[in-house]
Amino acid sequence: MTNSLKALLLGATASFALVACGGDKDDAKDDAKIEVDGKSMTMKSDSPLDKPFKLSNAEPYDIAALLDGMGGALSYDSADFDGDLGAAVITNLRPASDDGGETSIGRVEIYGLNQEALAGMGSGAGFTDMTELFRKVRMFDVKSTFPVEEGWDGSEPTVGNISIGALEIDTIKMMGTPGGDMGPDSVEFGGLSLKDMSMNVPFSGEGDGVKFATPDFRVAGYKNGVFGGLMAADLSYDIKQSDDMIQEQLAGMGPQAGMLTDIPLLKNMIFPAHQSGKIGMMSWDGLTFTNLIPFIQNGETPPVSETNLIKIGGMKFLDQEVSINGKKAASVESTVVDPIDFHHFMPKKIRIVSKGSKADMTAYVGDENPAITKVLKDNGLDKVNGESELEYSFDPRSGGIKLDMDGEAKGFYGLSLNFAMSDFDYDTIVGSEDEGAKQGAVMNAAIDGMTLKLKDEKLLDTVFAIAGALTEQDPAGLRQQAVGLMSLGAMQGAQFSPRVPEYATALSSFVSEGGTLTISVAPSQPVTIGSLAASGQSNPGAVLDTLNVTVKQD
Repeated sequence: MTNSLKALLLGATASFALVACGGDKDDAKDDAKIEVDGKSMTMKSDSPLDKPFKLSNAEPYDIAALLDGMGGALSYDSADFDGDLGAAVITNLRPASDDGGETSIGRVEIYGLNQEALAGMGSGAGFTDMTELFRKVRMFDVKSTFPVEEGWDGSEPTVGNISIGALEIDTIKMMGTPGGDMGPDSVEFGGLSLKDMSMNVPFSGEGDGVKFATPDFRVAGYKNGVFGGLMAADLSYDIKQSDDMIQEQLAGMGPQAGMLTDIPLLKNMIFPAHQSGKIGMMSWDGLTFTNLIPFIQNGETPPVSETNLIKIGGMKFLDQEVSINGKKAASVESTVVDPIDFHHFMPKKIRIVSKGSKADMTAYVGDENPAITKVLKDNGLDKVNGESELEYSFDPRSGGIKLDMDGEAKGFYGLSLNFAMSDFDYDTIVGSEDEGAKQGAVMNAAIDGMTLKLKDEKLLDTVFAIAGALTEQDPAGLRQQAVGLMSLGAMQGAQFSPRVPEYATALSSFVSEGGTLTISVAPSQPVTIGSLAASGQSNPGAVLDTLNVTVKQD
């Protein structure tokens, strides 16, 4: 059940990520590009599987004899060498399975098979040098079933399935002993292409499960810790979970978790019964970890002096869409994530930009509560256009960390956050073997400042309108109650710090009148974590003075 739950939770959060982050449409106009089998291609270009392939001057061999020498591990209908293609052709290939699953491949074409290397693998011999096993393998009409662990409700194990219309693997090379001393630098391949792939993973026999499909999926080559990336078109997913399954998940989250499903809006946001989505095009520029390979092979943690261990390529997602219970809930024109460089294992920069986000919050209510649906429509939440940008940076020389976020749901709210700290000594905190030095480095890290701004347009009106619809009370009366509670809190909080009444006044004015709420942390000089901790122990209220925390409403 663990894997199933993870899949569900990932799916349930997809709609949040879809609107909260994304990519600048201007940055996303260029088509994705990767290299497969030494040739550059884009999603606009034909799949390698759309092109015929022949291997010239191929030496014929008895493929049936090779298969029959595998001790019954493979069954097939026919196996012959096709001189026109320069390939061994096998029909209805059926590998043996000991896990209860079944696989059949309608047609296999093997180009440039290294018979000597294959015989060496069969005898357990390895390769001292990088050795090509074959030039290309093509498979058509691939169907496979696999057993799925018992259902979440203890029901009998079910069966999942994968179907692939066509598959091509280019130039597999290997070094070392299969199953023995092989590592990330022991395998190379030119690329992988798939067409018309679908997968179904049931969670029980009652219809719960995940489905995934794409007509075109391409993976770039890999060599010595450099993975060229991937791209795909028209990906789609579908997740279904029954009310019983949702309650089973909530049971493991504590007695208060049931509140998450008491309100239809929250229930359909976090645990929708049916969620589906699609991505028109996605690409990832790949991953480089060449300098990490020696440490992986030796089972060692790299020292912090090794700063160039990982590089993650940029990512791009176009035309994303999420539906809840059959109704479109959100869409994004594009999502662009910039390449990420690292200092050791610490990201040095992350940037995500969003343009063209649209949301219909009524999809999360559905037909369960027409009163809330009316409130959302009356406040324009069935047509919310949004933009957002997130940028993070870390300077390993100064120890400076910055985080800037800006987001807007047009006509509803605007939100910005700016945070900065200094003297974050990553090398000592992570790399020192002296626990005292580590603790000291943590305490010497300093907070430079923070600003959080929330601009209200229809946010507060909508919050209290929804609260009124749920409780069958007057929204204006509920709003005044909230203001009264803040005034009461101001009187009590004055004992903690004279600043608290000022905060409460600003908050109550914001709740009552709207406008812009600004929360600032602006010390006269950076405040170390150590001094903040010491101040908090002797006089908790003094922390607000040390950080110079202010709350204003404009």
